[in-house]
Amino acid sequence: GLKARYLRANEQGQKWLVRIYPKEQLWQTEALASFVRDIRTVDADVTGVPVQHFESTSQLGHSYRTVALYAIAIIAVILLYEFLRPGQKLLTILPPIAITAFIGYTMFKRSGEVNPHTLVLIGLGLLTFIAAVLDYRNLRDTLIAMLPAIGGGAVLVGSMAAMSIPLNPVNMIVLPLLLGIGVDNGVHVVHDYRRQVARGADYAPSADTITGVIFASLTSIVGFGSLMIAAHQGLFSLGICMAVGIAGCLATSLIPLPALLAIVAKHQPPVMTPIRARKPDEEETTSKPA
Repeated sequence: GLKARYLRANEQGQKWLVRIYPKEQLWQTEALASFVRDIRTVDADVTGVPVQHFESTSQLGHSYRTVALYAIAIIAVILLYEFLRPGQKLLTILPPIAITAFIGYTMFKRSGEVNPHTLVLIGLGLLTFIAAVLDYRNLRDTLIAMLPAIGGGAVLVGSMAAMSIPLNPVNMIVLPLLLGIGVDNGVHVVHDYRRQVARGADYAPSADTITGVIFASLTSIVGFGSLMIAAHQGLFSLGICMAVGIAGCLATSLIPLPALLAIVAKHQPPVMTPIRARKPDEEETTSKPA
């Protein structure tokens, strides 16, 4: 029975099982990658728990990066569609979609494969360019609304580096969750700004908006922060990363974002009226006395 664990004999011959033990801690990402790379120089088809763990972690990281890219693309399109003036919504959204679809069809006909990442980047680039040409002020508001998510992500990454908390298969879920929470705060603040500017007033954050953002963020911090009492290290890191990331999004929404919007409202107020075609004699007709 002991010999059968290491030897497999059949009509093709004998195969012996060789077990290789690492000298470093494989729970460290760099050590695991180095170990798998070294043993694959001897046998490319080597298998085992370290190889499976390395491949699953790599696939998981790739999947989360893909999800983040697609989420950013969809959020940007939705926000831009909402902020654009009525006369420019379809003119800005439909041409990039049509061009991207044609490029994807051409790529498939030539090589039989389609890289969705490339198509998403091409679509976002075309969308940004057309929006910048037609209505750069509302494109600016779209980018500003995503500022809390960017600020919260920067605070999270810096805090994780300071506390020596690495990304692992459990706390990677923080990235798409933090993106949604940060964008949500930014949308509320930007809508408050646009509402005040549309009335012709100088921008100052309203109490209702600030209170709503604070309470929504605090409830999320308390909810996810409760995971920090878990004995499982993955859940602990998930709780602390979510609490720190949401706090970073909240701080960005309350401090730099309103200040930036106040400067924008003072020096370059956006035009929010719909585009309408004016008849040539409309102004002359309305200006003549009865």
